[in-house]
Amino acid sequence: DKVHKRTMIGQHLLSWSTNWDAAMSKLRARGLPLPKIVGGDATELSWNNAALEGLVNYGKAGHIIVLTWHPSNPTNPSYGTHFHNLTTTQFKQMLDDSTTIGQNWQAEIDKIAPVLQRFQQNNIPVVFKPLHEQNAEWFWWGHNQVAGKALADRQLAFRNVWKDLVKNLTQDKGLDNLLFLFAASTVTYDKTVATTTYYPGSDLVDIVGIDVYQEQLNLGGSRIGKQHYVELSKTGKP
Repeated sequence: DKVHKRTMIGQHLLSWSTNWDAAMSKLRARGLPLPKIVGGDATELSWNNAALEGLVNYGKAGHIIVLTWHPSNPTNPSYGTHFHNLTTTQFKQMLDDSTTIGQNWQAEIDKIAPVLQRFQQNNIPVVFKPLHEQNAEWFWWGHNQVAGKALADRQLAFRNVWKDLVKNLTQDKGLDNLLFLFAASTVTYDKTVATTTYYPGSDLVDIVGIDVYQEQLNLGGSRIGKQHYVELSKTGKP
């Protein structure tokens, strides 16, 4: 909050677990205030109804809801989310409904649409964070060490997938409660590229962010990490 010089604290809940609200329960038990931001994973909420309804109730109570989305690999859903990075050709096939990859991708979108609609039905905005850390290699949608023209082709393919996702959810599914969050990873790990490498464009993004896996939250203390944070902030997005 640049105006009031304040920081919001949030909590990502264990949306896969029967004990999904454990973190908040501990705070309540100690009489401590609850974080203003709460969230989970959209795919996990598609089968964990208790967590879904719990987060809807948090939204009704005025909390900010943030849903990360880790869709399964459309080349083979049994792969899950990690590694098996798609080739650029496979990325392009995600938008072709005549291919198995395209059909699997649409099935992933169809799976989480009812989750997002549940919040819409209750007039709850959702900060939606799909395909995050795409500048690293550990998710199937991530960077795969290409450069030059091959990188430019991959950047365009990622933008087109993101653009189609925005269209699919907002126009085809009629969701008007989503704020799309583009989140990169810190660049202090091996095999990562700059945070804005796969930025799809300001016409398709509402908020930007950066995932930091380090308790000091200083981007690993690296000068390059701070530089790439600045580059992300130059998008002009919150």
